[in-house]
Amino acid sequence: MMARVRTKSRAEEVFKLYKRLAPKLNPILVHSDLSKTEQNKRLGMLKAKTSKLVVCVDMLGEGYDLPNLKVAAIHDHHKSLAITLQFIGRFTRVSNKDELDVAKVVVNIADPGVEGALQKLYAIGADWDVVLRRLSENQIEREVRLQDVVDSLKGDGDLHDQLSLWNLRPSHSAMLFKTDCDNWQPEKFKEIDFACNEHWHSISVEENILVLLAVKSSAVKWGHFKDINDINYKILIAHWDSGRDALFVYSNDYKSFKVEKLVEKLCGESSFVMSGKQIFNVLNNIEYPLVTNLGSAQNGAISFTQFFGPNVTDGLSAVEKSASTLSNIAALGYENGDKVLWGCSERKGKVWSPQAGTIADWLDWVKDAWDKVANGSTDEANITRDFLRPTKIAEPHNSKPISIQWGEQLQQKFEDGVRVYFGAEFQYLYEIDLKVDWDESNNNPKLIFQSELYRSVYELIIDGDLPKGYEYKLIEGDEINIQIGNSEEMPLMEEMFKDPIFIYYADGSFSYNCYWVEVKNNIGEFDREHLTPVKWTVDITNESMGASQKTDSVQYQTWKKIENEFDIIINDDDSGEAADLVALRSLPDKIILSLYHCKYSHGATPGRRLSDLYEVCGQAQRSVRWKHVGLPYVYKHIKKRESAWRDKGNSRFLKGNIAALENLKNRSRTTPVEFQVTIVQPGVLKSSITEEMLKLLGTTELFIKKTTMADLQVWCSG
Repeated sequence: MMARVRTKSRAEEVFKLYKRLAPKLNPILVHSDLSKTEQNKRLGMLKAKTSKLVVCVDMLGEGYDLPNLKVAAIHDHHKSLAITLQFIGRFTRVSNKDELDVAKVVVNIADPGVEGALQKLYAIGADWDVVLRRLSENQIEREVRLQDVVDSLKGDGDLHDQLSLWNLRPSHSAMLFKTDCDNWQPEKFKEIDFACNEHWHSISVEENILVLLAVKSSAVKWGHFKDINDINYKILIAHWDSGRDALFVYSNDYKSFKVEKLVEKLCGESSFVMSGKQIFNVLNNIEYPLVTNLGSAQNGAISFTQFFGPNVTDGLSAVEKSASTLSNIAALGYENGDKVLWGCSERKGKVWSPQAGTIADWLDWVKDAWDKVANGSTDEANITRDFLRPTKIAEPHNSKPISIQWGEQLQQKFEDGVRVYFGAEFQYLYEIDLKVDWDESNNNPKLIFQSELYRSVYELIIDGDLPKGYEYKLIEGDEINIQIGNSEEMPLMEEMFKDPIFIYYADGSFSYNCYWVEVKNNIGEFDREHLTPVKWTVDITNESMGASQKTDSVQYQTWKKIENEFDIIINDDDSGEAADLVALRSLPDKIILSLYHCKYSHGATPGRRLSDLYEVCGQAQRSVRWKHVGLPYVYKHIKKRESAWRDKGNSRFLKGNIAALENLKNRSRTTPVEFQVTIVQPGVLKSSITEEMLKLLGTTELFIKKTTMADLQVWCSG
């Protein structure tokens, strides 16, 4: 056995470990500080098998072969994966007399560092993906599928000699074509003149895929030079789906590849692009669809209008009044529990989403897009019927605000990259609790920015006579400024204009700045029979157990009740929390992320107080963001907050540790996460709960279900 380390000092350290742990192997140490005589003497012990373990720095010499060595322990990685594999190649060389199988390397692709190393390796040269056959624990479907696609593309063509097909990352966009052919003919692409300097291709017969890469040199636009040109690479991926009678085409330059003519060559002249109103079916089944931009052509005139943000309401109204027709549209919303954005172009027959992935990911995505487009109504008014419409208001909405959420852009930033300044002092975003209250005399929402050290309160004044129609007025504490990364500090009013905070109301609607959005849901009452009564043995007016783990608290009893159900339980209570308790469980086919929102009772005994539900329902609605940002974001959030507690001699981990959480974070790259939300309010008595309280819970339940596919659980008193 050989143990490889990077430095001589590290070799001494590891050598001592082996001497203690495996004395029967008679370990030896070899490095360049030893004389040649001593080195040869020690290596002779290996050849004579009087020693069976050598600790060395790097290899034992470039040309050194020792068939006796069967196991290599790489304690310190090389500078790159390529060098590590070269080391393994030298190590596994054996004489022809030995009948051994092909050497294998097993790595953990759930480790982001390994995945990054693999991508860098493939980028070095196109042959590495011939050497490496990627396998994964439990045959992870996504990895095996990509392996099959990449292998199949090497059957015909020369593209794989130029680049690694593993590293292709097409954006999720495509033109969709309906075909009427028994078989496609991908080799006919050669009949098209792409007007390029050179091109390469790969064809998969098994998967019906064509990949083209073309390079074109053109004169630079900023001067006249003989030897300086712009070099542009253009990619095209085409997939014919015989079962759907469809051809899907992705390109970063459709015009250069003459896509319409190319499609006729591949699938016949009867093929046609799926343009027209049917393309808008891609927007079907989106929950809470909010249009981000919209293009329309005005009827009776040659004109085109593009709408962004709140102005899309005018565009949608014009479409429904038949004053204009939709041309292109993009909408943000939720589908199957995930946050999505779909866009489409009526004339080009093109659909898109903002993400990118492997070629196998693109194949899955584009088939889903086709199925949405090919099925469903083509009634244009029906397409836009359920879209959310921001309406400019001249006075505050008259329902009670129950929840508040940072703007869309800020939600996507890692919390330690955002500083919230209270005057001259700052706190990181993960230390900030954002709450909403209201002034019942005028319905103005109050925005509360609070940490353990600072508190500022702004009143959102909505008045049609104001220059912008709204104003954030400081009524308590220091002025708030927000700094993202290394950018300049931004006053709250400017940040809210760019990326406004969302306020959610008890009636299910929401608003931002001076725009109100009605949500036309058929909201029912929460099923009384789904309430879970708990026999509380603690002071129900005492919510938090704190770092000292006070036993006479709602949070403590909740922890004890779930203690045996999860692998990791975290006390995330305090300003900026994801939930009072964050619990995770690892199963073979999924990871469960469960958030428990605990709230104290407003009375010494359980009852029917609506006030007991407002805040905790708001917290539950706000927490859906943790499903959409994913476990890597949750991990960073917890890690920062755990570090702050550790500095004071405490830990947020009630069960498990940060290493276990990191393992789940890494595993979530290839494993689905199931989201759960539980409201814990012992102040509610099941037998006396009112219809108004059940309706508020129903609003919360519906929002969580539509945005995350999670079922809301409610614990109360029996």
